[in-house]
Amino acid sequence: MKTHAPYFWRGLVMVGLCVALALVGHTTLSAQTAPPDDAPDGDGETRLLTEITYDEVNAIARRIFCPVCDSEPLHTCMAPTCFEWRAEIRSQLADGRTEQEIIDYFVAESGEQVVGLPQSSGLRRLALAGPLVAVVLAGGLGLMTLRGWRRKPDDADDLPPSDSPLDDNYRSRLEEDLHR
Repeated sequence: MKTHAPYFWRGLVMVGLCVALALVGHTTLSAQTAPPDDAPDGDGETRLLTEITYDEVNAIARRIFCPVCDSEPLHTCMAPTCFEWRAEIRSQLADGRTEQEIIDYFVAESGEQVVGLPQSSGLRRLALAGPLVAVVLAGGLGLMTLRGWRRKPDDADDLPPSDSPLDDNYRSRLEEDLHR
């Protein structure tokens, strides 16, 4: 009795490819890179709230996500909570806090999901390397599948040769039809 191992591996490869694509898609959509630090450095000086520009607030708000809306950056979200958070950023900038201190404050208040990427370097590396590993594994499984498809099936050798006159008659009619 023959096993259906090639079909099992094809199915496994297809499932693996689907999982890898889902991981890559999810990570690509959820992982956000930080924009360049164009906000002024806090040097401990207190500034007036009117001296803080929208650009300074938005430079920090771009790196933070809305706690209410799903995957909505703070600088574009119109939820009332986001207006409060932007006001808090403005207030902390006026108090002389640095960009990283403000981000750390929001992470401490609401958790790491507000920055999109984990703050610890080990978790960040894992979040960024995970999809790459999945793509490499999916590529390896794909290559194994392609090699398996190129091999001659074992079942073809098991067929007995045909010497019946019916087969000869059928072959001659088939060749006639093909030459028309």
